[in-house]
Amino acid sequence: MSTVEEIEAAIQNLAPKEREELENRLFGPAGIDSLSTQEHTELLAAIDEADAETGEGLSLEQMQSEVRSWFGK
Repeated sequence: MSTVEEIEAAIQNLAPKEREELENRLFGPAGIDSLSTQEHTELLAAIDEADAETGEGLSLEQMQSEVRSWFGK
């Protein structure tokens, strides 16, 4: 398992409050408001697409990979 996979697995195991704290540290005090209009639009589109695909039998890892690919990561 790579370091990135280990980090992703650890994030999945965080309590909701801990995940919120991590998000605040990563995105800064502005949170989602720090995104540009284009980034915000792309994020919402990615969430909508991931939500639509939830019933298609994709694993969590496959959905994460799909979302990353939409942002070129």
